[in-house]
Amino acid sequence: MRHFLDKTTWMVLGLVVVLAGCGNGQDYDQLYNSYNYKFTETFGSSTCTTGDQSFLSLTDLCTALQRDSVNNNCALAQRQLLFTSHSCPGSFNKRF
Repeated sequence: MRHFLDKTTWMVLGLVVVLAGCGNGQDYDQLYNSYNYKFTETFGSSTCTTGDQSFLSLTDLCTALQRDSVNNNCALAQRQLLFTSHSCPGSFNKRF
């Protein structure tokens, strides 16, 4: 009987460890499902950049892509393409 309890104890402990590792997925999403971009454009001798942009949600990415103030008034066409390629909801509306 003691041998059975030992096996059961190990099985329960193993299950607890596996389930504890699963969590609610939020940490995984925040670490691995981030959205990043940095665009640079050159016009003759002038260069502009959006700077490094990073977002934890698609909604935040889609909103930021439309904002000139977030992107230093730079790379409008590239931002529109990214908006479309990520299937952002609605139409691209440039905002200030």
